[in-house]
Amino acid sequence: MGNFVTPFDMIGASDAEQYGGKGANLGELTRAGFRVPRGFCLKADAYQYFLEKSGLEPRIRDLASNLVGRDLDGVTRITAQIQGLIIKTPIPPDVRADVADYYYLISPVSKATAVAVRSSNSALATGITSFPGMMDTFYYIQGEDSVLQTVKHCWASLWNTRAVMDRIHRGVDHFAMRIAPVIQEMIGADSAGVIFTANPVNQSRDEMAVDANWGLGESVVSGNRPTDFFLLDKASLSVKKRFINRKTHMVVWDESSGTGSRVVEIPPARADQPTLDDHQLKELGAVALRVESHYGGVPQDVEWAFQKGELFLLQTRKISTLK
Repeated sequence: MGNFVTPFDMIGASDAEQYGGKGANLGELTRAGFRVPRGFCLKADAYQYFLEKSGLEPRIRDLASNLVGRDLDGVTRITAQIQGLIIKTPIPPDVRADVADYYYLISPVSKATAVAVRSSNSALATGITSFPGMMDTFYYIQGEDSVLQTVKHCWASLWNTRAVMDRIHRGVDHFAMRIAPVIQEMIGADSAGVIFTANPVNQSRDEMAVDANWGLGESVVSGNRPTDFFLLDKASLSVKKRFINRKTHMVVWDESSGTGSRVVEIPPARADQPTLDDHQLKELGAVALRVESHYGGVPQDVEWAFQKGELFLLQTRKISTLK
């Protein structure tokens, strides 16, 4: 194996510059003994190596020099060109080999285990390690070729219109930004969502807030679908409030194509059913408190999923809205 890929158990929270905030925290959670789906992270250096080895960097710099924040149509046109260049350019053979070797460690028998390929990003020398919702995540990716192609789509999402406009607004150098794709075993969630170890609405550190839906957590994180809401007392983990909404849609495996995910309507019989019972809420609350404690008591925004009764952690980061 080469030196482009690192498994989670060799990554820590201090490694965000090389693995992005998402990759660094997944490694930290893994090393701390939390139940995290198996996986690895492709170094941010691999993206730069890809640009240099392929000769793409000067072409992208030339296109990017014409980006003007006030011209949304122009930005959209130029970013589409840059993304197209990245997606159609082959990954260097040594990077391909490294990704394939580690993918087969996750999938030693069938060599086609479904994985999630997630964009973990950071900005060199800026101190910024999180750009929530700016880059893309891909679910139920199967097979070596599909995984490698999806890695390029992660890299390309660095140049989607929303991300570029955000960097222009923040004054972040486009070429300080790098993506370290996270590749991890796919969790076919029965229910999923986020838990905040402090209440982000009223700023109370004595409460924890949970948003949940059926299926993958994408429907919760995106914020555009009805979800269930639970408010927990932090000391006792008892449920202080619960709002069981009529949930309309969830994100699941796209069985028709055999890969990827799709949004489907929730069957009427499940639409009004709570996505979590009291036992699951207590378990989730207890684990989230352990995560907060591991991070020195800093309140956390934790993504989670239940699959066949088992709780998995998919990400954590500090709550950015607390005063």
